[in-house]
Amino acid sequence: MATIGVIETTVSTEVASTSTSFTEVVESSALTNGTTYYIVCHALVEGSANQKVFDWQLVDRTNGDAVLSNSTMKREPTTADTCQSYTFVGRITAGSDGGGLAFEQRTVDATKTVRTQYLSMMLLDVSNLDSSD
Repeated sequence: MATIGVIETTVSTEVASTSTSFTEVVESSALTNGTTYYIVCHALVEGSANQKVFDWQLVDRTNGDAVLSNSTMKREPTTADTCQSYTFVGRITAGSDGGGLAFEQRTVDATKTVRTQYLSMMLLDVSNLDSSD
């Protein structure tokens, strides 16, 4: 019976930033060129102020730092410092640029802080499965 390859990346301590440019929270282990990975990503994120915009996204380092389609989440919290859920499910085919899949965050106001409190990202390689599995 074939096996499913799993790359799991977690963040269990707060990662904070005041950068108005996207900054990396974490990057997965290196991906294999040409392999298709199914992605399940969940994070608890927050911003330090209400009525300010904060952003999070997934970036494919193996394909020229391409932002994954539909992975960008913009939030304008009604209550500061309150966790909100980020969820993404999708797939990518790893390119030849090397690296992994990165989770990034930014604030649009450098006097405010964007945070990721927790993140779980699983990349599933099902290329060894047969149709009968």
